[in-house]
Amino acid sequence: MLVHRDRRRDAVRAAKASPPLRGRPEAAAGFVDRFGRASSPACAALLSSRLLRPIPIRLLSEFGPWAMPMRASSLLAALLLLSGCTFGGSGIAPFTPAPAAPSEDELEVPYVPTPRPAVEAMLDMAAIDPSDYLIDLGSGDGRIPIMAAQRGARALGVDIDPARVAEAGAAARLAQVENRVLFRRQDLFVTPLRDATIVALYLMPELNLRLRPRLLTELRPGTRVVSHNFDMGDWRPDARREVGNSRLFLWVVPAPAEGRWRLQMADGRETLLELEQRFQDVGGSLDGRPLRDATLSGRHLRFTIDLPEGTRTFLALVEDAAIVPDPQAEGPQDWRAARLP
Repeated sequence: MLVHRDRRRDAVRAAKASPPLRGRPEAAAGFVDRFGRASSPACAALLSSRLLRPIPIRLLSEFGPWAMPMRASSLLAALLLLSGCTFGGSGIAPFTPAPAAPSEDELEVPYVPTPRPAVEAMLDMAAIDPSDYLIDLGSGDGRIPIMAAQRGARALGVDIDPARVAEAGAAARLAQVENRVLFRRQDLFVTPLRDATIVALYLMPELNLRLRPRLLTELRPGTRVVSHNFDMGDWRPDARREVGNSRLFLWVVPAPAEGRWRLQMADGRETLLELEQRFQDVGGSLDGRPLRDATLSGRHLRFTIDLPEGTRTFLALVEDAAIVPDPQAEGPQDWRAARLP
């Protein structure tokens, strides 16, 4: 027992002699109990450190397998240091008040987590890789952005509920991916989407429909949108899958291809290409001849046309003001189409 007391005394002396943690006002000012009595700055620094940052019990069971185990020696040292931090009250609380809980009107979607097998399938459908940037609108406990970050991608999760945002941040620390994932309290309808390459959703059907115009106009062509359980109305999904009781949907944002285009061949001949479009479904004609097997996926356009000299298949990329041959596809490269006003 004397040995343990000596070790504890030495640890407490070391803690009291250490300088306050720089850059954290709550550490310099100390923590206070419910009676307003403060701890020492050294103890405040320990309490505000990552080592003893509180983590909800539910997260330990949900995200525990992702975390690297804490070394027993580090935990023992932390407990010894804490034993020297005395408080007259029965609890310790940070000086900074907690953010206000959102009203029921703000929480338009009830919180129901996506099962982890369904998250894995959603990321597989989106073909996520380390070059991607995923935005999860309504991120809850953060499992979709965290699992995306575990695959090497960067991710952002937004949620209106500050408790969920804090919970997600704790889960990211447990999974040791906080350098690749960020969680923010924000209205999903004002969250900038332009930089995303993947958008993840688990919202109600009416919210999906409210978001749909932004997804189609703000996201770049080729961006993938994955949704758990709910579709996008008459925007047909490019792929769907069932995992357990979960229905999963994938859309690839199409380029705006509709309109009249002047198609010029290498020999100088010009023809009129007219395209009609409903989301990713396209059709039309070339010099009055109907297009066959026309498809559009992101910027990639494909169609076949029966010409006097024979059947020809065009593999193209749709740009803002031009349609050009796909340089990575087999097929003729001796043509170009320009958009007509």
